[in-house]
Amino acid sequence: MKPVELLKIKKNNKTMKIIRNSILPPKGYKAITLFCFIFIKKDTKLSQRDINHETIHWEQEKELGIIGFYLLYILFFIWNMIIYGLNWNRSYHNIPFECEAYMNSFSLEDRKHYRWIKYIGKTIF
Repeated sequence: MKPVELLKIKKNNKTMKIIRNSILPPKGYKAITLFCFIFIKKDTKLSQRDINHETIHWEQEKELGIIGFYLLYILFFIWNMIIYGLNWNRSYHNIPFECEAYMNSFSLEDRKHYRWIKYIGKTIF
């Protein structure tokens, strides 16, 4: 497998790069998206649903800016840790950005801007 792969996204003919490495994402996660880069471990295989999930995160990052996205991401996670009694898995899965990405990872065709807002305060997982 190549260390860097170009990936054409069907929606709006965008290009993302898959970067295989030994550092990102952290243990327990399959991928992490920063800008148009999807970081995965060297031997990880991504399904189309995984790619769609990461593409949704890229769209969210563009909506809020990288700093705004990760600042809100961390704040939602901390809030969820309080609500869900320090349950890491449940706190992570109920971050509005993750809810949107998981619930809509079958297709990118109908994604509306700021769709993640409708998941604020909702328990999905």
